[in-house]
Amino acid sequence: MLKVAWAHEESRDEAAGMRAWQGLGAAQLLRSERRGDTAALLMEHVRPGVPLARCLTWPERDEVAAAVLRRLRVPADELLGADDDPVADSTAPAPPSFRPLADMCAWWADSAARRHAEAVPSLLPSGLVEHGLGLFRALPRDWDGEQTLLVTDLNPGNILTHDGPERWLMIDPKPYIGDPHYDVLQHMLNDGERLVADPGAFADRMADLARLDRRRTRRWLLARCVQEAGEFGDAASAALRLAADGVE
Repeated sequence: MLKVAWAHEESRDEAAGMRAWQGLGAAQLLRSERRGDTAALLMEHVRPGVPLARCLTWPERDEVAAAVLRRLRVPADELLGADDDPVADSTAPAPPSFRPLADMCAWWADSAARRHAEAVPSLLPSGLVEHGLGLFRALPRDWDGEQTLLVTDLNPGNILTHDGPERWLMIDPKPYIGDPHYDVLQHMLNDGERLVADPGAFADRMADLARLDRRRTRRWLLARCVQEAGEFGDAASAALRLAADGVE
């Protein structure tokens, strides 16, 4: 399967990430090349390749997503040499090191702050915006646990059925290094009904399945929902509910 795409900033390290995850729950990368703003990845043809978004009930999808994330949780100190691609075009520049999650969060928080300031009517109370975006900047920096390689965009459309030993494989990562709690968030954002109905319980379930801390997962979800408010339909409602439930 050949993927040719615009090499935008968020997906800059996609090929290096796919190589680092070989055999750990990701589709196999056979070759990669980048020329200017165009990236080409030659990957295995995942068969039957049905997206998780078209399979199972939502609670069953939780279990699959968490299981995939557990397999993909590669410690940063084991990534030496992950950027060495023996099959890449020898004329291509060496890929950069994986970027810290804190960089992405600071960039997104700045963008969200401008969106909130310009919104009429206000998307959320100003105090909640300040607190949520502050959390979004602080959480990746204050994490003192193991730094891992993150997918950052693991959603039901990026997990495919596979007829090999690993039943599910991940595609289309946007790799960063940082707090593994972040990686359950995109899955939750894709189930708007549960996200609004009881975001705290949803966060607790994903934390338990992914073997993460419940309180920290709730705080990350609050921060992400404030950051996404106005961009993602259910995020503002979920942020209000989490704040009302005492998430700090």
